[in-house]
Amino acid sequence: MTDYVSQYAKAVLSGKITASRKIIKTYQHLRNEIEKPSGIYQFDEKRGGHVITFFEKYLRHSQGKWGGQLIKLELWEKAMLQAAFGFVDPDGYRQYQRVILIIGKKNGKSFISSGIGLYLLMADGEAGPQIYSVATSRDQAKIVWTEAKRMRNKADAIRKRTRATVSEIAFDQMDGTFKPLASNADNLDGLNSHGVLMDEFHQWKNGQRLYNIMADGITA
Repeated sequence: MTDYVSQYAKAVLSGKITASRKIIKTYQHLRNEIEKPSGIYQFDEKRGGHVITFFEKYLRHSQGKWGGQLIKLELWEKAMLQAAFGFVDPDGYRQYQRVILIIGKKNGKSFISSGIGLYLLMADGEAGPQIYSVATSRDQAKIVWTEAKRMRNKADAIRKRTRATVSEIAFDQMDGTFKPLASNADNLDGLNSHGVLMDEFHQWKNGQRLYNIMADGITA
């Protein structure tokens, strides 16, 4: 497996790829942690690369000129995914629980979120994973979930192993579910979430309560 984090860090630090100061600083830190870990968390290329393999082996674009074609991730996408999933402690627990992705419109935010949701549902090794796409309105919450459903429908290996209804993707083998939720849903409290996808977070009005509820579910 390739170390995409270090590859991307080298590209942004050298100026070959233009990036913000925040991104440069983040990947400089990540590369330092790979070369000389400062704590219990170690970078596991294989563990971090598993999610990349899932994307590129099983997932297809759902629409547009690439509709139906297998996904080929760009370097920044591979580095982001490998960083999020690849730093683990000796027991295999991930260092990073929360990832903030800020990119321009029409750059694949929904498809990345959808793919992560499907990965957490099916391939992360969690028993009974509960995955949620959330927003302050149900229509907004369903954007990422609907994209995941489209991707699921185009991937034979995933479609054969899951069930999809109008409001849920179920993975019976692991008793997993992937649902859209809005802030006015009646069943928000008491969730035991494995993954939460928060779309268009900057547009949320009075969304702090929803964020806190979902964050508490992850902590549990």
